[in-house]
Amino acid sequence: MNYPFWDVPLIGAGWVIGIISIFHVMISHFAVGGGLLIPMLERRALNLKSPEWMAALRRNMRFFLIVTGVLGTVSGVGIWFSIGLAQPTGTSALIHIFVFFWAVEWIFFLIELTSAAIYYYSWGRISERLHVAMGWVYCVSSFFTLFIINGILSFMLTPGQEWLQANGMREFSGAVLYAFFNPTFWPSLLIRALACLSLAAVFVLMSASRIRGEMQPALKAGILRYLLRWFVPGLLLLPLGIFWLLHMLPQSQLNLLKLPELNLMPIALSVIFVSVLTAVAAFILVWPRPLKFTPARAWILMILAAVVVSGAEYSREMLRKPFVIVGYMYSNGVRVSDVERYNTEGYLTKSLWVDEENDFAAGKAMFRGQCMICHTWSGYRSMDKLLKGRNKESLQSVLDMLHEYSPEYRFTQYMPPLVGTLAERRALAVWLENKAQLKGSEGEEKK
Repeated sequence: MNYPFWDVPLIGAGWVIGIISIFHVMISHFAVGGGLLIPMLERRALNLKSPEWMAALRRNMRFFLIVTGVLGTVSGVGIWFSIGLAQPTGTSALIHIFVFFWAVEWIFFLIELTSAAIYYYSWGRISERLHVAMGWVYCVSSFFTLFIINGILSFMLTPGQEWLQANGMREFSGAVLYAFFNPTFWPSLLIRALACLSLAAVFVLMSASRIRGEMQPALKAGILRYLLRWFVPGLLLLPLGIFWLLHMLPQSQLNLLKLPELNLMPIALSVIFVSVLTAVAAFILVWPRPLKFTPARAWILMILAAVVVSGAEYSREMLRKPFVIVGYMYSNGVRVSDVERYNTEGYLTKSLWVDEENDFAAGKAMFRGQCMICHTWSGYRSMDKLLKGRNKESLQSVLDMLHEYSPEYRFTQYMPPLVGTLAERRALAVWLENKAQLKGSEGEEKK
């Protein structure tokens, strides 16, 4: 336990990361998809020689710049802040493994922000050809930020045997290219690219829905029907990307889909169903009568698209269980290679944050270090409910099973092993029993 803990009551640290991440994914994918739509829409306006199209695009560029440049950046910092507190060991590993890739991603990110600002502020001040070219600079740079981040995120799910079997410190291994172009890199990239196009299109659909059909019928109908060409195919192709990704997963992760404790199969099927439903709904709501397409209908499509994206992100996170990096590091930050050492030398031996001679403090530190990343005491995945009615002997038996981590136990498919010496595990059992009794006595007092 090399880092202090971060205790988030009721929802836990994991859901803080999840909430910020889903919001960030919506914004960042809008930014990447918009990178393609913006120059395409401008070129369309130039081909049509339509000042109405050009004016509508220019009005929305300010909104696009503020949302992606401000909200996208702030939420991205929020992700780094939250994962650094909730999962410091995993965050450190990802930084060390992909240090060069992070540097390249930041270069593309700076180009992306700069080109977006130049594109907006140079409107009407440079030639049309050069202005469209600046839009394509933004498109390429934003796509490569997605390209790099996708490699790192897909690595966490499928690092690949080449990287896992590399000798020496894997964080600095020459097998990093195997780690980056891992088994699920391409299907994940396809899924994210389709999501980017769909989210960008639905954001612009919302904006176009506010155009008054009776005042500008040709403009509203033209923009809405043009956007459907990106929105509908993107959502219809999304299930193919999901099936491709599932095909590339190792059997150990596919088995998680069958576990009723995780409910992953219903969620995955819901993502596929809602993506198809959203595409069909968009076509029905827009194509026959585009002038009747209102902001309320646009919000329906936005909510459905958000359900698809959040469901897909949640499923991806859950498919990593019981790891944060599959095969390398468990969700509680314990490396697979360190399990035996912790069991022999102790989990708290070199910790700066606890007095291991104090059993109560040691038990509390064991809980915080190995359990709190997934459990809260009385909120999400409540330990209070899980331990209700258990005495110290019963608790010790459960902890011993978690420590033995035999493949015959069902929980090994989604829970990391409990590491530490026998004394540390007994200290954890004592702390859990005292905590449960204290909670019970509080309940009696309230009655």
